[in-house]
Amino acid sequence: MGNHLFAKHRKPPHYNYWKQLNKEKEVPMLTQPRLKEILQLLLHPPLYTADQLAQRFGVTVRTIRSDIQALNRLIQGASIHLRRSKGYELVVCDPERFETWRKQATSPDWTLTLDSMEDRQRYLLSILLIDSSWQDPDDLADMIYVSRNTIQGYLRTIRTICAAHGLSYESGGQQGVRITGPEDKRRDCLCQEVLDRNLTDYVTGFSPLEKRLFERTDLDMLSRIIYSQLQNTQLSCSDYALKNLILHAALMIERIQAGGILPPRQAAILPAEVTLAAERICRDISEAEELEIPESERDSMSLHIALNTRLSGVSESEDLRQAVRKLLDHIWTVWRFDLRNDPVLQKDLYNHLFSIFKARRSQQHHPNPLLNTIRNSFPLAYDISLDAVSHVFQEPAFSEDEVGYISLHIGAAVERCYSGQLKPARVWLVCGSGMATSRMLEARLKSYFQTKLDILGTLSYQQYLKNTDEQLGEADFLISTVPLLDRGIPFVEVDFSLTRDNAENVTRMLSPVRNQSDGPARFFQENLFVRFDDPVTKDQVLDELCSRLTTAGISGPDLRESVRKREEISHTNLNDIFAIPHPMTPEASRTRAAVAVLNHPVVWNDKGSAVQIVFLLAFCKGEQQSIERLYDYLLEIVQSVPLQQSILKAGTFEEFQTLCLK
Repeated sequence: MGNHLFAKHRKPPHYNYWKQLNKEKEVPMLTQPRLKEILQLLLHPPLYTADQLAQRFGVTVRTIRSDIQALNRLIQGASIHLRRSKGYELVVCDPERFETWRKQATSPDWTLTLDSMEDRQRYLLSILLIDSSWQDPDDLADMIYVSRNTIQGYLRTIRTICAAHGLSYESGGQQGVRITGPEDKRRDCLCQEVLDRNLTDYVTGFSPLEKRLFERTDLDMLSRIIYSQLQNTQLSCSDYALKNLILHAALMIERIQAGGILPPRQAAILPAEVTLAAERICRDISEAEELEIPESERDSMSLHIALNTRLSGVSESEDLRQAVRKLLDHIWTVWRFDLRNDPVLQKDLYNHLFSIFKARRSQQHHPNPLLNTIRNSFPLAYDISLDAVSHVFQEPAFSEDEVGYISLHIGAAVERCYSGQLKPARVWLVCGSGMATSRMLEARLKSYFQTKLDILGTLSYQQYLKNTDEQLGEADFLISTVPLLDRGIPFVEVDFSLTRDNAENVTRMLSPVRNQSDGPARFFQENLFVRFDDPVTKDQVLDELCSRLTTAGISGPDLRESVRKREEISHTNLNDIFAIPHPMTPEASRTRAAVAVLNHPVVWNDKGSAVQIVFLLAFCKGEQQSIERLYDYLLEIVQSVPLQQSILKAGTFEEFQTLCLK
């Protein structure tokens, strides 16, 4: 079939919202890269025939002809004509108008890469969510450059997505298709299914898709309004949270202009600073956009500000401080990590717990976009936090998202307690995702580079932009979790979890690598290794491993029940191959791991994830360094696909032990 663009020459019964937007702006954009490249070729001689263009782009002649038709519908101040036996010629009749259109239409900021099925489906979903009116499937197919048959497959998937978000997908025959449902669910669906919150570049600007979605809104102006009013009302937030607020405001503007208004709801009791900031932001937006913002939308803005910001001075609460003390006491009593005298941890935990309960009072769930990374990169901190939080906050129980955030603070404190001295190389950290992640990154860096880094402080991306070169120049180099502008100061980009590759990149800025810790072989023994050649269930694997640990005198008879309780709270597979089940708390006579290697994958959780390598961990109370080193080795396995494959091939304990020694 090929990718056919505007295959039908007819006026649609219902003007598409996006086409109407382009008409209003008088700048139809080239959202498909191939159209942009064809236009660039036609700007200069020689002329190209349809055969030559088809060969150049690896498509059919029919597709090229459809592309030329599309260009002629979009182009302004010019047209493309076919010269027989010569090729296509661009004829400009209004040079000024054409040049204005060309610069904007071919701008990289406006070029959407719709190369993958996911990209096309997200863009299609955004069109149906932004505009509530009926849409013609033929026009939708034209807009994302697919055939009519292909668009039907995308629409079936969108029907499923709508159902999951409490929305209705309607097909009205000749009228077309549309999405209906409550306004708040429409916006939630767009935020969760369309917007890309990739932390690497989410905070540093606006993607082509974001600019396309909110093309009638000046996003830079919106950024200035929100950032300045938050500062004026003594509210602070991470770069990530600031971007969330900007996009929420942009979506509010677009939906109000399209006639979509949030229904009134019972107003939440929020700090005066939050409601004041919301009032000022909505006032400034109303003036800039000449738009009336209803009270329900102002209330929604207040809630989003409450969820994404914190007061510079948090009010005192003795009950909350007592809860923090109980958390740290439990971690010391059970896990033997003494974090009770860490003032940074006490402050961070208090502020974060305050924000959690604030969100609960607002009846809002604050999803944790880092949860999988936290659970996979910091499993020890997550397990300690899950145990302590479950012990202290039994009713209401904390969600996995909330435990994930808390574990960043706990993990950073654990790293601080066992790190070395300050380091001589002076660095600034630039972190766009908030205080918790910056604390974890700082602690991981100190753990890896004990005598080599002197961390001057942490900057948000906005603070990095505002600081002078002289201020930044105090550092030898910068370590950042987001892409940075080149300001003449060396920098290295890392993930906040500081992967092995990240550590190697930082090392290149420094001296030779630190000494390696003791090897992991001492955590394994032959009678705790088993290989299952035949298919087995998860329960059979856990029964066998627990039985071996109990028979060896390492764990008591309650081990299996404790492991069962831990599995009910949260899954323990770190990826699609490797799982680390373990009891709720340390109870073993020594720290060991019982190992099972399976020829046939076993389903490990309710999401259908299957594993083939299982390490059942038994922790000895008080062996903090042993527990840390065992977890470090587990992370090496998670980060090394070749090592995982080698373990799967290990037929005997001796072969497995050889891998551990390596």
